[in-house]
Amino acid sequence: MFINNSKKERYWNLSKVFVFNLLFAHFMASIFLAMTKIDSDYNWYTSRVSSPNWFSYYIWAYYWACTTMITIGYGDFVPVTESEAGIVSALQIFSSIVIAYNISQIGSIILSIN
Repeated sequence: MFINNSKKERYWNLSKVFVFNLLFAHFMASIFLAMTKIDSDYNWYTSRVSSPNWFSYYIWAYYWACTTMITIGYGDFVPVTESEAGIVSALQIFSSIVIAYNISQIGSIILSIN
C-alpha cells in the first residue's frame, strides 16, 4: 500500500469501508430505479410520490436503499408488485450480509487502531 504509517493505513481502511457502503447504497438505489421500468404505471414510486423528475426518483431510491441496507425499513416505501417484492427480498438478504461484514470490518479496524 502507498501509506507507510500503519495507523494511517487503518484509518484509510476505515474510510474505504464507509465509501463502499455509500457505493453499495447507490447500487441498490439503481436497482430500485430499474424496478420502476418493470411496470411504469404502478410501482413503488408512483404509489407514494407524485414528482416525476429524475432527481426526486434517485433521492427516494437512495433513501429506500439506505433504510433497507441498515435494516430499519420504516415502511413508507414498499414493493407493490410481485416482481418488486422478489427483487426487494433478494436485496434485503444480500444487503444484510454486506452490512454485517462491514460492521465486523469496522469493529476490527477500530480495535486495531487502539
